[in-house]
Amino acid sequence: MSYTQEIEARLKTLLAGTPAGEAAILIREIKAIALESYRNGQKAGAPKTQKRATAKVAPAKHYQR
Repeated sequence: MSYTQEIEARLKTLLAGTPAGEAAILIREIKAIALESYRNGQKAGAPKTQKRATAKVAPAKHYQR
């Protein structure tokens, strides 16, 4: 199930007692808001993380007995 389908299903459950015409309008508008928010997030991109400096590990020494 896609994200928008999941939103729509949850909204239908929440709006069960609301007249069908009003529920349809509310669902359409909320889905549009969610899609706009998703696109804004995509446009902004994920936050950039700084790479940590990795410590160089000395090669293991094999001791002979």
